[in-house]
Amino acid sequence: MFGPDYGYDALELIILATLALVAIIAFFTPIILVTLAILKRSSKRKTTKDEEIQLIRDLHAGLSAMERRIESLETILLDRGKRPR
Repeated sequence: MFGPDYGYDALELIILATLALVAIIAFFTPIILVTLAILKRSSKRKTTKDEEIQLIRDLHAGLSAMERRIESLETILLDRGKRPR
C-alpha cells in the first residue's frame, strides 16, 4: 500500500468524504443565503430611497410652480383693485 494504513477501505473514505462535503454545504449555505438576502434588502432600500428622493423633488417642483401661480394671481387681483373705475 501507499502511505500509512489507517484502517479505512475505499467505501468508508467515500462515505466520509461525502459526509464532509454535506457538512461543508450545510455550514456555508445559510451564510450565503443570509448574505444574499441582506444585499437584496439593501439594494431594495436604495431603490426606495431613490424613489423617495425623486418624489420629494417632484413635490418641490410642483409646489414651486403653484407658488408662482399664486403670486401671479395675487398680482392680477391687486392690479385690478388699483384700476380706476
